[in-house]
Amino acid sequence: MNGSLVAFLLATIACIPIATSVPASSKVQVQYSWKTFIFEDLPHSPYAKVDGYDYYISKNILPTGISYHDTTNCFFFPILRWHRGIPATITYINPALYKDGSSPPLRAFPTYVDNYLPGWFGVNDLGAYDYNIYATDVNTKRNAKSVEKIEEEVPSETNIQEEIPSAAEDKKKHNEEEDDDEVRKKHSSHHKPIHSHHGGQYVVQVPVPVPAPPPKITTTTTTAPAPTYKPSYKPSYKPPYKPPPPKNPTRDVYHFISVYFTSANEKCSRLFFLDHGTVVYDNVEIFIRRPLIWAFDIYECSDEGFGYPPALRVSIPDSVVERPAGISYFGIDMYGNCAEFYVYITNCFDNRIIVYDNAKRSFWYFEHDTFKPGAERSLYPGPLPPEDSYDFGVLGLIIAGENSNSYRDVFYSPGSSYGLFKTSTQVLRNKALAPGSPTSPDFSFVGYGGQDGEAITNYDSESQVLFFVHLVTATLQCWNTNLPLVKGNVATLFSDLEFGTDISIDNQRNLRFINYFGHGVPYWEADIPSNAYYRFYKAPIDDLIKGTVCDPRNV
Repeated sequence: MNGSLVAFLLATIACIPIATSVPASSKVQVQYSWKTFIFEDLPHSPYAKVDGYDYYISKNILPTGISYHDTTNCFFFPILRWHRGIPATITYINPALYKDGSSPPLRAFPTYVDNYLPGWFGVNDLGAYDYNIYATDVNTKRNAKSVEKIEEEVPSETNIQEEIPSAAEDKKKHNEEEDDDEVRKKHSSHHKPIHSHHGGQYVVQVPVPVPAPPPKITTTTTTAPAPTYKPSYKPSYKPPYKPPPPKNPTRDVYHFISVYFTSANEKCSRLFFLDHGTVVYDNVEIFIRRPLIWAFDIYECSDEGFGYPPALRVSIPDSVVERPAGISYFGIDMYGNCAEFYVYITNCFDNRIIVYDNAKRSFWYFEHDTFKPGAERSLYPGPLPPEDSYDFGVLGLIIAGENSNSYRDVFYSPGSSYGLFKTSTQVLRNKALAPGSPTSPDFSFVGYGGQDGEAITNYDSESQVLFFVHLVTATLQCWNTNLPLVKGNVATLFSDLEFGTDISIDNQRNLRFINYFGHGVPYWEADIPSNAYYRFYKAPIDDLIKGTVCDPRNV
């Protein structure tokens, strides 16, 4: 197994403990299953060539996450591009159209064209956007020879627009700053070292420059460019507002590069995701553009319902991220209206938690000893398993319930760790504390319960229970956050798994999780077996935890 590819894939898994087991729940049901994921209404032949490979390669379609949007009854499946032949990195299914036990096809979100990469079907480069919340980012360079300027737009309630310099002014300013800009030089192919960080060499590459900007690509499936339209925000318990059809049915294409994780927000009827801006082909990380935070208002589970301008589009600046490939999970901390929220993003290579304040249009980051690989070794008094060879920093993150200060707890864990840690939204929201002391008590050790600790988590606020899908032990487990985190306080709920990928909880408190059966071959391997298959499970939370140590009635 090559180190670079495995590093990225395993870096999406948070370390949580293992503990005692109970019989598998009969309440767990298979909602969908797939031997092969099919894309519905592909705009090109599956055998059309892109970069010398088939446009669609069935065995490489491996969903890495699941989000469920209750208001529109819509499932979203991101597919990280660590293989070729993936027509769309964000897909969706309308479950109203398919019976339980079936194998629904995937559709691209919002369109297939929005998922084209440079080099695909006449796309020679990525067009620059007109606005960016960071004036200095206009001059950002990622290539020692030539790189496009990425300028992203962030719509706001006050319709703020940044002044963008002319091309001549931009070139003059860049020439004056280029020699001193070591931060930008680090992204040049002449300055990026060859790494053997995770057991195998890889090179962070940059996009091939093109001689001139391409013409804008348009599609008739969506609407006019932002920020001319401001959607109305409605509570999730009311029917979502759907704007009238736009007068101008064309817009710029988004060109999503690679998405691992999505988050569906019910309060604002909105889908959030983070585009890493890199692909991983043949175990090599290939940079295409700076990572972006996106959000789209969702009005119905259909191509038409997705055809509205982005509610959020913001590039993550170089000042807070060294290696975009290390960006893993994120959490949305919404404290007011739909424009008042923070985003907390983990980076397992930089050992940082990045914070984005949407109200103030500002980024910062925290660094702490508990973000580092093996962080629990100096904090846990008992014997621990041997250290792994991956050297992953903080990656798993989940925002839980309110604490004694009326803020919310934030649980996190490094990938190369057997411990769970905790901080508060009160700390992460405070830019004055960043980047912070590496030994600050604001970040604390919660506990340790076993050596097979890799897991993907979600939190049920009503029962105050964390759920884990474990990769190594092939189990679904739970822990009640009102109890100490020790082996005896963690229960196994379901054990008929091979490789778990993600967990989702809906408003009716049904828990759903995905399992990949690779016949012993993990889904991050370059050579996926042709007879692999997926199952998508569903279970009511209260029935699932009834009678276990996680049941609130037993606490």
